[in-house]
Amino acid sequence: MTRERPLYLINAFWGTTYRRWFADFFMRSLLAPGNLAAFAARPGSKLLLATTAEDWSALQAHPALRALQAHIEIVFQPMASLDDRRGVSCETTTYSHVGAAYAGLLDMAWRDKSIGIMFSPDLMVSDGLLGAVSARMEQGANLVFIPAWRSDETKLMAGLAQGGLLPQEADAAIALPPRRLAAVMAGCVHKLESLRFWRNDTFHEVPSYSFWPVEGNGWVMFGMSGVPCVDYSQVVAHDVSRLASVSLDAYPALFQLAAPNIQVIADSDEGSIASWTPTAAESWVDYRPRKRLRIPGLRDFARCAILRAYAQHVFFWGMNRANLAVYNQPLRLHGGDIDAAWLVVERQARRLVARAVGDMYPPGAFGDDLDVPVGKPWHPWWLAIRAGAFVFAFEQVAKRNLQLPFRIVAMMLRALGGSRDDRERLLRRLRFVRRGGAA
Repeated sequence: MTRERPLYLINAFWGTTYRRWFADFFMRSLLAPGNLAAFAARPGSKLLLATTAEDWSALQAHPALRALQAHIEIVFQPMASLDDRRGVSCETTTYSHVGAAYAGLLDMAWRDKSIGIMFSPDLMVSDGLLGAVSARMEQGANLVFIPAWRSDETKLMAGLAQGGLLPQEADAAIALPPRRLAAVMAGCVHKLESLRFWRNDTFHEVPSYSFWPVEGNGWVMFGMSGVPCVDYSQVVAHDVSRLASVSLDAYPALFQLAAPNIQVIADSDEGSIASWTPTAAESWVDYRPRKRLRIPGLRDFARCAILRAYAQHVFFWGMNRANLAVYNQPLRLHGGDIDAAWLVVERQARRLVARAVGDMYPPGAFGDDLDVPVGKPWHPWWLAIRAGAFVFAFEQVAKRNLQLPFRIVAMMLRALGGSRDDRERLLRRLRFVRRGGAA
């Protein structure tokens, strides 16, 4: 029985901004009645936290920490500050620093044969989400994904405050009813995610989520990423040594389940995560329309080819292969009831995604009501969509390779001008070349 195993929540951060988000929002959302009930049902549950000594010391004065400690043990793992790593603060070093911190916590959760959930500090969980995940484990799942996409921080916080869902008291629980949270989130999707709206001419080459709006109700989505919840008693191999050199999204590729039973929290009524990104974040992103997405008669084919190219990359490189097991399931974020109008949009979305990746699944995986040759890999349609995906992937590789010499020259000039970040990037490239391209 999985109820004999504790629930381990895993988080890591450093710095004032993330500490504020962790304390003021993440911890307080854990105090919601439905989430406290999940802790009570699993004695020995813990919050595993990696952060710096300075941040841990500052957290001690926060009322939410003391309130949470009354219900769950908080285990602190010291984390070196980024300044201790030769002063380098480039993006790659930042990601490797975070990955190394998570690696130690994930190994602890695996050794203790717990049920572990890998969170980040910039999110809140709906009331009862932990109980919903726990129930999935009771029913036999051993890996459950919780969808998470980016909300606009300013809009999200304003929407929650206007709805009376953000109490002012620093130790008060933030109890977010799933339906009310979904209604707020539906209107707060970050501009970055607009690159993944299917009908936009800016549809992105990395469609980890694809969005279809249902007017006045929410969004139908398909996603290849999410927060993983793992039953570690079912994990037979666990190697996080690479976590410092790959994205955290690749973590499901670093362990092996004895008999995978992979599920996803597909309906926001069951529970959801509100994660956010600052409104002005990543302003460098190119939002210009892609010409290929405007060609009459080929608009959907071009998007299917992009989606197919990304899915093939995920499958062959194994980064998010576990997510593909549940990618055929539509995700529902809705503030109202599921009605006929919703089902029409959902069927359109299922059909389009099935036309992109349906040959990678058995017949009926996307439903039996579609005119798509799902599970028939040698059908002429799949030959066409594979060719389209190849052309798109080749174009992306060629574009990056053509730009590479100019990027390296610019990097060298900045390094000569005193940029420590660019000097470190150049040294890493040289070491990579000297190893013959070996990782």
